[in-house]
Amino acid sequence: MKLFSFVILFLMCNMAGWGQILTPTDDGYIYLGGNNINNNYGFETELKTCYSFNKQYNQRTYIRFKWHATTDYFSSAKFRIYGQSDSLKIVEVYSATGNWQEASLKGTAGAKPSLSTYLGAFEINHHPGYKEVDITDYINYLNINKINEISIVLADREHQHASVEARFHSKENKSQYTPRLELFTKENKSKGFIPQTYYVDSEKGNDNKDGKSPGTAWKSLEKAGTVFYKGGDQLLFKKGCRFQGSLFVKYLPVNTENLVISSYGSGENPILDAEGKEICVLKLFNTPFVEVKNLEITHNSNIIPVIRRGIYYLAEDFGIVRHVKFDSLVVRNIVGNPGKDDADMLAKSNAGIFSEITGNNIPTYFDGYYLENCYFYKVGRHGAANQSSWQNRSLTENINWVPSKNLRIRKNVFEETASDGLIVRVANKPLMEHNLFKRCSIQLSGNASFSYNCDSALWQFNEACYTVYNTGDHDAAGFDSDYKSKHTIFQYNYAHHNEYGDMLITGGPASSKGFNDGTIVRYNVFYNNAHHGIRVSGLATNTQIYNNICYNDEYTVTPSEPFEEYPGFRIFYHKNWGGWPQNTSYIHNIYHYTNKDSGINELNEEFSKGTVFKSNTVFGKNILDYPPDLFLNKKDPLLYFPLPESVKDTKNK
Repeated sequence: MKLFSFVILFLMCNMAGWGQILTPTDDGYIYLGGNNINNNYGFETELKTCYSFNKQYNQRTYIRFKWHATTDYFSSAKFRIYGQSDSLKIVEVYSATGNWQEASLKGTAGAKPSLSTYLGAFEINHHPGYKEVDITDYINYLNINKINEISIVLADREHQHASVEARFHSKENKSQYTPRLELFTKENKSKGFIPQTYYVDSEKGNDNKDGKSPGTAWKSLEKAGTVFYKGGDQLLFKKGCRFQGSLFVKYLPVNTENLVISSYGSGENPILDAEGKEICVLKLFNTPFVEVKNLEITHNSNIIPVIRRGIYYLAEDFGIVRHVKFDSLVVRNIVGNPGKDDADMLAKSNAGIFSEITGNNIPTYFDGYYLENCYFYKVGRHGAANQSSWQNRSLTENINWVPSKNLRIRKNVFEETASDGLIVRVANKPLMEHNLFKRCSIQLSGNASFSYNCDSALWQFNEACYTVYNTGDHDAAGFDSDYKSKHTIFQYNYAHHNEYGDMLITGGPASSKGFNDGTIVRYNVFYNNAHHGIRVSGLATNTQIYNNICYNDEYTVTPSEPFEEYPGFRIFYHKNWGGWPQNTSYIHNIYHYTNKDSGINELNEEFSKGTVFKSNTVFGKNILDYPPDLFLNKKDPLLYFPLPESVKDTKNK
């Protein structure tokens, strides 16, 4: 029989206060994919969670409680659930928004509520028993806002081992161990939410203290993860200290002030090291108005799992996510499984910083996302990358394309990344400037940086060098205007000694509904990059390439591994990828080519229609053919690039 709201199993009353133990009004679990996604499991005696890399086996549990409206301040609020699992794992606890009923709960879009706030986590194993999460601050936040119900969601933390279910007693279970929300109060006045500064000191701290001064600092990341932070709070780690573990931040959206996670004291920045024991060092979920700065993030471990990230920012069905900033961070030794090819999207979520927007109920995007002054070293698969589920569009129609705005990536260094150093996706007018990309893609195919599915992306004053060619690569250049993009601009950039081309402009294949319209490449210097110059590939239209310098001499970089195609150097290169580039213009560029290899013009003009050359300078030796430019200048442009002796000696360093 269905239990109705406000069922109180146990009521404690005394002169000091009162308490109540509530059972759910609704509960059930869902599958997030596969054949069971349309099934309802709202009246089962068990609730389940499971995480699998194969999403058809993913399960989540949903539980709703209601309590009597009150103006009292709860001194204690604990969620408790009885269950077990065949192996040790971690189950995360979230709140959710949106109306739902256990009779109609399903995994399909619109049939399940959206995750709202991270509330905590607990470990579960083969020993059955109650698991507990303290959610006092969150319940008081709801109460202050005159909300007297909560939907709680259980979801397995992403794991590296085989999928294992956790099983919990539901409200329909005939045992006495049903889910519970235990509330207790001794006060009748809210304490409010006053900004606090918390200190953490791994050497002299004590987790039993309040953490509100350097002298009463906490000791561990575990303790720092028990508090609900809010705008105006600061969480500061002592410089010179190393902190083992991970921090999954709990956040209350009580205002629009910034939550700052940073350092204090003197000396080297504090090191947060997950030691390979979690998928990430720092996780932020639905946390607007946050700044993370002046920390070193690392993940030292000899084990290479399927998923590993330094910082993982996740927003799901949140709406507008304002002011997320990562500043002056060192992110090193974040080594995850790089995957085997470009289609491996799971592997491509491995990064030093990975920011992801998911969900399909509420259009969600960043408005103010900043990545500045950070150093990424030996990370994989990528240095920094973002992704969004709100990405579907064609050249002429935005179907559910919801781009992020005010995205700024400045003054960062990306060095020795397994694949691409930086990926920017699903954004309107993102700005990438003054970044250095050095020796990227040291393990598998990838350009040093690219933007995908963006409008009016602006790349300027960046340097990309020594990108590594691996056998079978199709990408190992400095920059890439990737497909599903419009009006991308590359200007005032410097790409040199990359092992597979100056840069790439691609519209992608027709099979992916690809397009790339109106890319502009201007005022850039391309110096001693190998194999080819600027490559235009696939369904790229209306590309403009003008006022660039492309310079190759006897010190053109040689590849780390032998090229599999073409003995000569393609000065001009149009390539088929499920379609040919159309309407590409080359105007007022200078091509200085004195390399010993043959210079080749491979424009494929019979397929790549509308190609225009005007007033270009093409000078050099061993040039087999020239572009069809009526105003072509073959005179020496008198360019000179003095080369450091170290580069002359090693060529590839």
